Amino acid sequence: MGKIMIDDVKNRHESKLLSIDGVTGVGIGRSKKGTPCIKVYVKNKTEEIDKSIPKNIEGFDVEIEELGEVVAL
Repeated sequence: MGKIMIDDVKNRHESKLLSIDGVTGVGIGRSKKGTPCIKVYVKNKTEEIDKSIPKNIEGFDVEIEELGEVVAL
């Protein structure tokens, strides 16, 4: 089996992550450790959201980033 690509992992799990109440987006970025990670963007980071989102998906770290209100321009 080939190397697991973070884009593929994000795409496989994006709809499930977006279905979590309070999640406004999913992307790819760099973790605090400097490695590729899946970023989950939320309006407000709460304990409930923190418990609902896995810390790791298919070997990639998942980080929650609080953005506040997102408004399209």
